[in-house]
Amino acid sequence: MNELHCLDLRNWTWSGNLMDDTLQDIPVGRSWHTFKFVSENKAVLYGGFNSTEQVLNDIWVLDVRSKKWCKTLNCRASSRLWHTAAVAHPGEITFYGGIQNNLLDNTRPKDHAEEMLVLRFSPPCLKRLTIEAICEAGEMLRSQWKVLPQILQHILAVRLSPDNFS
Repeated sequence: MNELHCLDLRNWTWSGNLMDDTLQDIPVGRSWHTFKFVSENKAVLYGGFNSTEQVLNDIWVLDVRSKKWCKTLNCRASSRLWHTAAVAHPGEITFYGGIQNNLLDNTRPKDHAEEMLVLRFSPPCLKRLTIEAICEAGEMLRSQWKVLPQILQHILAVRLSPDNFS
C-alpha cells in the first residue's frame, strides 16, 4: 500500500488518499520512516522499510499544495529505519538515530545509525553563520566579543563552554 492521507483536526475526518500514483514519480510505500514538515508547504520523507524488507535511504520532498513529490538527488544518506527527525532551524532538518539493517532479521545484530544527517533547504541566517564562524575560531576572537550584542555574547559563552557538547 502506498497512500497519503490527511486528518482534518477540526472535524476529525480523513481525506482519503491524496496521491495519484499514475501521474507522477512517487516514493515506494514504506513504514518506520520519518515524515517531517520543514515549512508550511513542504514535508520531507526519509528512509524506512518497504514491503520486501529492504531498508531505504531515499529522501523525498512533498509540495503539499501541488501534491507533487521530488526526489532529492546527490545526498549520501545511509539506509535507516526507526530514526527520528527534528527541525531546529528554519529550512533545516536533522535526522538521527535508528537502525541501518533489517530489523526483522534475527540472524544478524542490529546496526545502529551513529551519524547525524543535516539537510538544508535554505541558506542559514547571518546570525547563525556569524555564531558558527566565531565558534570555529574558538578563543582566538574572545577579546573582540565586547563589541557584540549581549545576547550574542551569551550564546557564544554557552556554545564554547567546556561543559557543552557543541
